[in-house]
Amino acid sequence: MYSPQEIIKAACSIRPYLSDLLNAEKVQTFDDQLADFIQQAKENQDAVSKRILKLLSSEPSTREWSQRFLNLEEKERETSFQPIPGNPSYISGLIKYRCPEGDYIWYQRQQGDPIPNCPTHHIKLIIDN
Repeated sequence: MYSPQEIIKAACSIRPYLSDLLNAEKVQTFDDQLADFIQQAKENQDAVSKRILKLLSSEPSTREWSQRFLNLEEKERETSFQPIPGNPSYISGLIKYRCPEGDYIWYQRQQGDPIPNCPTHHIKLIIDN
């Protein structure tokens, strides 16, 4: 099973993709509900994560996306990695940005892609190290 933290991370991570996953008339309501749940999760992760999972499962496209995301998270936990000796250099990939308030995650896929503001708080996203 998935931890409340993983479910909340999935909720934060799916938000930029809702317009690709849902009909236009459902996107704003769905996003507003997720943002509200993520905010509530700061007080009670266990109870709210169940509501988040129920919402994510309510639409076939968001259910499939969430399952894939959570399965990847689970595989990361289960995979053991032993780095090679030496001083490896960082290989650049996706750059992860997040809302300073913690309810929105966005990945910059290509250098030069404009960094959006958080749709909830309307503030600039920061790099998540």
